Amino acid sequence: MIGSGRFGAEGLYKRIKLDHYLIYQHSVQKFFVAHRDKYNGVVIPLSIIASFPGGTKGFIRTLCSKDRHKRYGIDPRTPLFQRKWDRQKHLRPPHHTVAEILGPPFSTVALDRDLVATDFSERDIRNATRRCVEFQLEFRQGDDDARKLRKYAQLLGHEEDIEPLSPPQYVVPPYFAFVDERDPWYQVNMDCIQEAMDCSSDVPVWPIVHSRSAAALPGCISAVARLRELGLSNIWLYPNDFREHRESAAALVGLKDVVVACHDAGVTPRMLHGGFFSMALRYVGLEGFANGVGYGEWRDSGYHRGGTADIRIYCLPLHRFIGPAEADLLVDENPEYFANDGLLFEEVYKSGESFESVDSSTANTHFMNCRDREVATILASDLSDVLETLDGTVDAIRQLDEPGVLRYAESLERWSEVLSS
Repeated sequence: MIGSGRFGAEGLYKRIKLDHYLIYQHSVQKFFVAHRDKYNGVVIPLSIIASFPGGTKGFIRTLCSKDRHKRYGIDPRTPLFQRKWDRQKHLRPPHHTVAEILGPPFSTVALDRDLVATDFSERDIRNATRRCVEFQLEFRQGDDDARKLRKYAQLLGHEEDIEPLSPPQYVVPPYFAFVDERDPWYQVNMDCIQEAMDCSSDVPVWPIVHSRSAAALPGCISAVARLRELGLSNIWLYPNDFREHRESAAALVGLKDVVVACHDAGVTPRMLHGGFFSMALRYVGLEGFANGVGYGEWRDSGYHRGGTADIRIYCLPLHRFIGPAEADLLVDENPEYFANDGLLFEEVYKSGESFESVDSSTANTHFMNCRDREVATILASDLSDVLETLDGTVDAIRQLDEPGVLRYAESLERWSEVLSS
């Protein structure tokens, strides 16, 4: 329990790091460059490599050569093929490419319908896992387009020779959403993990433990115990579509319990798609999290469409994205609290303009600056300080007496309740 001495102000969490990973997007490379000091590693979706193979590898190679502390890994995103969606209407070339990389049953069944656990024979598990792991290990090999390398070297201001790309920090076996040990997908996951461990001797296996929903989080606790028995010491946690601001207190407790179970078992957990609540779970043992540039604090693994998201503004005191109209309301009604961030909110307030004028590049830059501050806060503060700040924001929202923003106070109250219990 928090405050018990084990995780209290002088407790274990003082020795726990918090690594920040960015989920790679080809379209926002400039933010990976401009904010290179604000993240520790990169998670690359396999579908992005399938869409931009040369560009992705060239950029990651140049980035890791410029900053040799940067690490990378590849997310195969295999749960997409177990989900129901209109393949006839929405199947795209990257889906075909990924399926061919993985082999049967992805290439033989999953392009026509959703996979079921019985589609995987022992041979399919062995072959698909080995193909998946081998692709990740071989990503760094092969010749690169010299023109693209020069382009990325110029973008990154890298004047030295570009070093060969190192092996990934970890490999991820095929993974699938599951509920608990009784779910047939549970055993498919475990078999894939075991196979990955057998064929990846030099690079550690970091499986993604993907609960089907927030309600299924308790099923992850038995999975953690099983993984520790297999000798694993690092995992990614991925509760499907886990929206920290919308989840009930019970769901938030469920995630916290899994993190505690990981720490108790000697397994290092990281959150694959997380925001500030996930960061705050550092106080009970979380050691890292990932998000995209301006998105990615939750993800439905069945999402299969592309497109550009609407411009959203990250509000640092609320630790969430809001619309331009809501941002205008907050700074108009209480500028002392909401326009005092030293960042975009203060700048817009002083200019007298509306947040409607903020473009996507400015919004994403602001988000990266906010995220950096959040990480620094969690690393430098005791839990009591974080709770006090959350409670202060709740008071500031409730004093506005604006029905449209009261829900922001309610989510922060749930966070505070769960983190302090």
